Amino acid sequence: MTKRTIFLILCSISFINFCFAQNVTIDNYSINGLGQVQLSIQAQAGKYYILHAQHSPTFNWATSLTIGVNGTMVISEPAGAYPLANYSITEHDILAPDDYDEDGIDDITEFYNMPTDSPFNFAPPVDLIDGSTSIPDHDTFLELATVYNVGWAPFLDDKLYVKFGILNRDTSEPQVYFINSNTYIIHANFWSGIGASVTSDDSSGEIVFNPNDILPNGVIGSYSFNFSFGDAYDFEDTQRTYELLVASMPFLQNNMNHFIGQADED
Repeated sequence: MTKRTIFLILCSISFINFCFAQNVTIDNYSINGLGQVQLSIQAQAGKYYILHAQHSPTFNWATSLTIGVNGTMVISEPAGAYPLANYSITEHDILAPDDYDEDGIDDITEFYNMPTDSPFNFAPPVDLIDGSTSIPDHDTFLELATVYNVGWAPFLDDKLYVKFGILNRDTSEPQVYFINSNTYIIHANFWSGIGASVTSDDSSGEIVFNPNDILPNGVIGSYSFNFSFGDAYDFEDTQRTYELLVASMPFLQNNMNHFIGQADED
């Protein structure tokens, strides 16, 4: 069997699996007390459901994965609600799962293997001593976080934070890394530590945990991300960074915001 034949077979399999994903009718739209969307659908056990959000005319991304049950089920996501027109939901088979991020590991395997993996993240797995590709809960955040004062970023002084880095942010294959900030003080050491060839680090920064914040939605404790000191991005780049981070932080309760660290940020 030639390499071309094998390639065509694999492409056919991928196409067939993609066709298994069916759009699901959204029966009801509402917003809960936390400001998160609540989308009601008729679901089935043995299926899983991916919520897609149209963040901008050029950016559509999966924001949550939910395991199906028989009957009416509510689908939500970690961030604040968009209008109904921004959302779509697809249905997939658990026994023949798709691979949203096309990294060779199916959605269900990655869903149950967080924080090493993430179903919506093109980054390859890394050891927890180095970092992760998702943060499924606050305990994982604490495992990755550090308090380390650095002279060039005074807004981090005495704060608990996790460093992050995103490669290929504006492509169809963005790679999001949450860095073990006890292991690596600076981003460059992390990239070197995992053997990444970095030509353009599209977004680097920190996610700070603010335990004493009381948000208008009643949630106690918030997370704020900032870009590395000296970096400034426009609104679209900042929004894309935000959406990519929260898609791999499913425990959030619409309690992530952006801290402006540079006066020239738009």
